[in-house]
Amino acid sequence: MRIRLHKGALADLDEATLWYEDQQIGLGGEFLAEVGRGLGLIAETPHVWPLWRRARRRQSPVRRFLLGQFPYGIAYQVIDESIVVLSVAAHKQRPRYWSGRVQR
Repeated sequence: MRIRLHKGALADLDEATLWYEDQQIGLGGEFLAEVGRGLGLIAETPHVWPLWRRARRRQSPVRRFLLGQFPYGIAYQVIDESIVVLSVAAHKQRPRYWSGRVQR
């Protein structure tokens, strides 16, 4: 399946990558690699990952994929034959700040 990142998700990804790189040289690259692995798994089996809590009643429900090495999740929707990534969000970030990006 084709994956498309919402412009807000791109901004999330850039911000997190820069933050990790500031913490330790090379860590930003590791974060990007982990997100890439997650996106690959999502593309292979998009309907396997759990629905985001309180997002179950939408026409195009929001699903989430949790990264293994970093405290981040990828929120996405499957719309027609593509995957729309809504956010790459830290677990401790304000909840559902990305909800305005949801496609109905």
